[in-house]
Amino acid sequence: MYMEKRITNPLEKHRRNNRKTQAEVAEFLGITQSQYSRLENAECSPEPHLAKLAEFFHCEENELYSGNILIELENDFLNDGFKQVGGTYHEKKPDQIYLNIKGWFPNHIAQETIDYLNNHMEAELMKEQSDKRQVK
Repeated sequence: MYMEKRITNPLEKHRRNNRKTQAEVAEFLGITQSQYSRLENAECSPEPHLAKLAEFFHCEENELYSGNILIELENDFLNDGFKQVGGTYHEKKPDQIYLNIKGWFPNHIAQETIDYLNNHMEAELMKEQSDKRQVK
């Protein structure tokens, strides 16, 4: 199943809003796609490229990392409709569960999920204890 990742970097958001590839932005800046990728991943300073980035994205330098783009990123986050709930048990950690819960849930649904997982975990422990007693 393919899930589109949520964009959290303002440069990536500008680029995607303009329907450009990393290679296209990199070519405009006179750097490699790999170097541009490091800019988007905040692995190096964008300082030497701010003027050209602003020109490419048709905005002011101070709008590259602030203003409307941050509001867009926040709205994307708040309106993210993706929901995921999962748990994994392992025999080597019988009294624990590995949880993966992601998304925006109403409080009552979150509480129902936690209650369900607690009940399921208790049932698994009781079953395991019963199985151990039967083996003896």
